[in-house]
Amino acid sequence: MSETGRPKPRLRLMGGLVVLTIIQLVSYQNCGSDFVVKDGISLASSSGTTCESSLEAEFKSSYQAFLKTNCAACHTSKGPGNGAFADSNDDLAFNAFLTIGYDRIDVNAVNSAHAGGYTGPQNSSAVTLAQQEWEAADAQCKSGGGGGSQGSEFITTAKVMNATATAHDMTWNLDTELASGTGSTGGAQLIVAVIEAASPNGTPVYYFSNPRLKGGTKTVSISGGIMVRINGQEQVLGSTWSRVDNSAAPGATTVLSTAQMLIEYPSFMSSDTLSLSIESITAQ
Repeated sequence: MSETGRPKPRLRLMGGLVVLTIIQLVSYQNCGSDFVVKDGISLASSSGTTCESSLEAEFKSSYQAFLKTNCAACHTSKGPGNGAFADSNDDLAFNAFLTIGYDRIDVNAVNSAHAGGYTGPQNSSAVTLAQQEWEAADAQCKSGGGGGSQGSEFITTAKVMNATATAHDMTWNLDTELASGTGSTGGAQLIVAVIEAASPNGTPVYYFSNPRLKGGTKTVSISGGIMVRINGQEQVLGSTWSRVDNSAAPGATTVLSTAQMLIEYPSFMSSDTLSLSIESITAQ
């Protein structure tokens, strides 16, 4: 499906930890109040390969030790700061780091007024080195140098989301509701819950959660991952479900991931559509 003339969306990735969702949606206070959402970090290369694992490794080797030393007084799951990027939980810290964006973190790390005694010009060298290493790793990902293959063999038909503040399910029949690929799954269904909300800075956000695979008359499997498409455009930061690999027996329903993702848009429109890219669907 072609793009429908909408402005390029602002994207944001969120992992499946409930505590991170809570952090993003509550009101922030004290030293974290001036952080804003960063858009533009890519977890996919130009050829569609996922770079999440290589970028997480780079985060650990470049930024993480510095953030734990200098930012853990505020920026943890139990701290007052916006974003838990200094948390001892590696996955939570990495997801928060992506959400906030390294450039905003860099600005505050060298700002004496941000958190006296922890931030200031004394951090300039460490921040510059970490930034250079991160940007090199991100550039490698964008050029196709990281991760494994993430080709999409199947794309569901686009459906109007009709999203509201109350979550509702969207369902696709994997035999009859494919825009790309041919299904022979015995009537299996793919189900995703959708909700609309607002980020702390007031920007509209679509939440996607509880992806499920419901078997028809055959055992059906999905592997290689699922990517979200809004108005025909694949959301490259929405790699939360990029490693889905599970199956459903006839008549049974399998939850494919407990992780939820959000995608930030300039505004909601009643015509906004959702479709899903799926790397592999097999049935027996």
